[in-house]
Amino acid sequence: MPNISEMLQSKYLKKEDFPEAATLTITGVSKVNIAKENEKPQYKYAMLFAEVGKPLLLNSTNIKRTAKACGSEDSDDWTGKKIVVYNDEEVEFGGEIIGGLRVRRVIVTTNKKADSEHDAPF
Repeated sequence: MPNISEMLQSKYLKKEDFPEAATLTITGVSKVNIAKENEKPQYKYAMLFAEVGKPLLLNSTNIKRTAKACGSEDSDDWTGKKIVVYNDEEVEFGGEIIGGLRVRRVIVTTNKKADSEHDAPF
């Protein structure tokens, strides 16, 4: 039987979409109307990615984190940059810990041992 998260469809990314962190490439940021049909428009910003078909609605925390991860406060500069999207169980909303999506920069690690072996004389 399906889990309720599979039964409750959303046109936006949600925490259940990320059982594991994923590195995604930003293709743009746009303003979207999140109001239900026949209701007064309500606009939010959303980030689009090359690897997934649904956008991520942006809150103030993720906007600031994306700016830091991409090294720019101009969202036009984010296009083509990679970020990690992950489910953070500690996200709070309305005084309750509910979990939610967070973003962070991609961490590039180097293998010091491999690097030193590569540089070693023959």
